[in-house]
Amino acid sequence: MPPLRTTVMAAALLCSGFLSFCSAGTTQRRADAPALVRAVRRSENWVHEVNSLYLRIESKWTTTPEGIAAEAEQQKRSGGRIWIAPPQPSSVGILEYAIDQRYKRVRYLTDTAGGWYQLKVWDGKQLTIHGKSPRYNQENYYLNSKIPERTFHEFMAVDTSWPRSQPHSFWFDPKDTEELLKYWGPAEDFILIGRTEYRGIKCYVLDCDRSSVPDMTPDLVFLWYVGVKDTLLYGLSTLRADKVDTEHWMSDYKQVAPGCWLPMTQGYELYGTDEQGKPYLRSRRDLRVTKVHVNEKLPDDLFRIELKEGV
Repeated sequence: MPPLRTTVMAAALLCSGFLSFCSAGTTQRRADAPALVRAVRRSENWVHEVNSLYLRIESKWTTTPEGIAAEAEQQKRSGGRIWIAPPQPSSVGILEYAIDQRYKRVRYLTDTAGGWYQLKVWDGKQLTIHGKSPRYNQENYYLNSKIPERTFHEFMAVDTSWPRSQPHSFWFDPKDTEELLKYWGPAEDFILIGRTEYRGIKCYVLDCDRSSVPDMTPDLVFLWYVGVKDTLLYGLSTLRADKVDTEHWMSDYKQVAPGCWLPMTQGYELYGTDEQGKPYLRSRRDLRVTKVHVNEKLPDDLFRIELKEGV
């Protein structure tokens, strides 16, 4: 049978009209979930199989008044020991990713208007990083003849919502994916608890309880929303003590190359908890893919950073 916590959560969702159970029994629901999880994870793996990939993504951050107040309170409680730049109600920027498998080159760019800028490039021989922050009046360059560990930590997924169903190991960001999978959740640990319409898409709802995994946050649970028609991932909510902590969503999937499906619209919401223990929205990020090139020749300029004179 599903864990008691899952049963209670599902019952609450049913009462609210949010969730409708499949007609299959518990055994069938449990058996179907691993197949859905494997299908979702297969749908992400094309990023390792293509010869080249280029993405340009528009980004917009929105911070709620509650989120701004929470950061101000954090600074106050620190007694000035921690200084955080005042959050903006909204800010826009771009993200860029490029992988060239043939020449073993990689590019990562994050650029927020009036805020943090960082460009990392490995051109096959040298790593160059250029960072600057107008708020702190700082600018720096970093050069290395190799790629230090975690330089491209969680490539793409650290800023985007996709790919997010599993750990990914790239040649420039190697990981033991089998070891890390215990945190993301093996397919066999997922339970199919029902169906719902998630952001306009009919989805299966999968539950994965990670609270008993060593070194994990107590009462940590993942909820997945998987498309009924296409078995693509449309949403992933992280719950702590039955309260939403983060929610990632993906939509407008487009086949950008044969067998390669990419969500052109993505985003996520970050939540906090007030003094009464109730969750509230702190900030939201909306992402829109504006350019995508798969298996095309990438220009050399993408993997070059011009250093200022005297650097």
